[in-house]
Amino acid sequence: MIPKTPSVAQLHTPEELLDNAETLFATGNAKMMRAAVLEAITSLEAFVQTTIFLALNNKLDPLLVQWLQDKTKMDFDSRLSVLTPIAVGQSVDKTSTLWSDYKKAKEIRNKVTHSGVKVDKSDARFVIDTVYAWLSYLGSTVEVEVALMGLKRFIVESGITVSKEADAISLIERFFGETKAALSSKEVKLVLGNRNLRADLMSLI
Repeated sequence: MIPKTPSVAQLHTPEELLDNAETLFATGNAKMMRAAVLEAITSLEAFVQTTIFLALNNKLDPLLVQWLQDKTKMDFDSRLSVLTPIAVGQSVDKTSTLWSDYKKAKEIRNKVTHSGVKVDKSDARFVIDTVYAWLSYLGSTVEVEVALMGLKRFIVESGITVSKEADAISLIERFFGETKAALSSKEVKLVLGNRNLRADLMSLI
């Protein structure tokens, strides 16, 4: 019997996978770095699988898209360098730092998967950050989504009670300033200055 393809509801989203990677990394446990690398790379693969092919369906004949999906099933480099630009209109320069970082991150993942090589924290951080860079380049808001997940978990686990908006804003700034989901200080200001995002954050309090 041919196994059924999992439905979208049964799959982790790219945001959830990166949140898992961040959570594993935050433990500081050397044994968790391998899993953090695997979750991070899978996040990029999941983004391309779901978002990119969905975009291609709106631009190309669905039968052609299905053929491309099957043809590149074992060739993620082609999905990223050839199909992704068609889908999102962002060129991929194979001489760029972004591409070389991807190749290095993929090599780390492959060594982890196929050779059982140990991964240190710096390698794990590099892979996670490389995935953030790619998703940001491709127009994803995944970094903000991961940050929101981390903030929500922080609030729930800390049992913090906030009675006024000023306290809530201070809490948000402190969280973003102390974590890697940590956006930069400039990005924190953009988040707090965006009414919709700010409303999302305040709804968590």
